[in-house]
Amino acid sequence: MERRRNPSLEEIDDARDEKPGDFGNQVLYRPWANSPRHKVRGVIAAKVNIIGSVYAVSIERGRGPKGDAGDDFWQDLVVPKILNENIDSWF
Repeated sequence: MERRRNPSLEEIDDARDEKPGDFGNQVLYRPWANSPRHKVRGVIAAKVNIIGSVYAVSIERGRGPKGDAGDDFWQDLVVPKILNENIDSWF
Protein backbone atom coordinates (compact mmCIF):
# COMPACT_ATOMS: atom_id res chain seq x y z
CA MET A 1 0.00 0.00 0.00
CA GLU A 2 1.33 3.42 -0.98
CA ARG A 3 2.04 5.76 1.90
CA ARG A 4 0.36 9.15 1.78
CA ARG A 5 2.45 12.25 2.15
CA ASN A 6 1.47 15.12 4.40
CA PRO A 7 0.45 18.34 2.65
CA SER A 8 3.02 21.11 2.49
CA LEU A 9 2.51 24.38 4.36
CA GLU A 10 1.85 26.05 1.01
CA GLU A 11 -0.88 23.51 0.19
CA ILE A 12 -2.46 24.09 3.61
CA ASP A 13 -2.40 27.86 3.13
CA ASP A 14 -3.91 27.49 -0.35
CA ALA A 15 -6.73 25.34 1.06
CA ARG A 16 -7.47 27.96 3.73
CA ASP A 17 -7.53 30.90 1.32
CA GLU A 18 -10.90 32.31 0.42
CA LYS A 19 -12.13 31.05 -2.94
CA PRO A 20 -14.12 33.17 -5.43
CA GLY A 21 -17.34 31.22 -4.77
CA ASP A 22 -17.13 31.12 -0.98
CA PHE A 23 -19.37 34.11 -0.29
CA GLY A 24 -21.97 32.96 -2.80
CA ASN A 25 -22.00 29.50 -1.22
CA GLN A 26 -22.46 31.02 2.24
CA VAL A 27 -25.46 33.00 0.98
CA LEU A 28 -26.85 29.99 -0.87
CA TYR A 29 -26.59 27.56 2.06
CA ARG A 30 -27.81 29.95 4.79
CA PRO A 31 -31.49 28.88 4.46
CA TRP A 32 -30.50 25.24 5.03
CA ALA A 33 -28.34 26.14 8.03
CA ASN A 34 -31.10 28.28 9.55
CA SER A 35 -33.99 25.93 8.68
CA PRO A 36 -32.63 22.41 8.18
CA ARG A 37 -36.01 20.66 8.41
CA HIS A 38 -38.69 20.59 5.74
CA LYS A 39 -41.94 20.98 7.66
CA VAL A 40 -42.97 24.57 6.82
CA ARG A 41 -44.58 25.18 3.44
CA GLY A 42 -42.94 28.57 2.84
CA VAL A 43 -39.48 27.25 3.70
CA ILE A 44 -39.90 24.33 1.30
CA ALA A 45 -41.09 26.55 -1.54
CA ALA A 46 -38.25 29.03 -0.98
CA LYS A 47 -35.56 26.33 -0.97
CA VAL A 48 -36.82 24.71 -4.17
CA ASN A 49 -37.05 28.12 -5.82
CA ILE A 50 -33.50 29.04 -4.73
CA ILE A 51 -32.07 25.77 -6.05
CA GLY A 52 -33.89 26.19 -9.35
CA SER A 53 -32.76 29.77 -9.78
CA VAL A 54 -29.13 29.25 -8.84
CA TYR A 55 -28.61 26.07 -10.82
CA ALA A 56 -30.91 27.05 -13.71
CA VAL A 57 -33.02 23.94 -13.21
CA SER A 58 -36.37 25.54 -12.59
CA ILE A 59 -38.84 22.92 -11.44
CA GLU A 60 -41.52 24.49 -13.63
CA ARG A 61 -39.83 23.04 -16.72
CA GLY A 62 -41.25 19.63 -15.87
CA ARG A 63 -44.64 20.77 -14.64
CA GLY A 64 -46.71 19.40 -17.51
CA PRO A 65 -49.55 21.30 -19.18
CA LYS A 66 -49.42 25.10 -19.21
CA GLY A 67 -52.35 25.18 -16.79
CA ASP A 68 -50.12 23.92 -13.97
CA ALA A 69 -48.32 27.24 -13.54
CA GLY A 70 -48.08 29.87 -10.83
CA ASP A 71 -48.66 29.67 -7.09
CA ASP A 72 -51.10 26.77 -7.43
CA PHE A 73 -48.31 24.64 -8.90
CA TRP A 74 -46.10 25.34 -5.90
CA GLN A 75 -48.74 25.10 -3.19
CA ASP A 76 -50.75 22.23 -4.64
CA LEU A 77 -48.02 20.04 -6.16
CA VAL A 78 -44.42 20.82 -5.16
CA VAL A 79 -44.73 21.61 -1.46
CA PRO A 80 -47.12 18.74 -0.60
CA LYS A 81 -44.90 16.27 -2.49
CA ILE A 82 -41.88 17.26 -0.40
CA LEU A 83 -43.91 17.26 2.82
CA ASN A 84 -45.16 13.74 2.09
CA GLU A 85 -41.76 12.31 1.13
CA ASN A 86 -40.11 12.79 4.56
CA ILE A 87 -37.12 14.32 2.79
CA ASP A 88 -35.30 14.98 6.08
CA SER A 89 -34.71 11.25 6.50
CA TRP A 90 -32.63 11.27 3.30
CA PHE A 91 -29.86 13.31 4.93
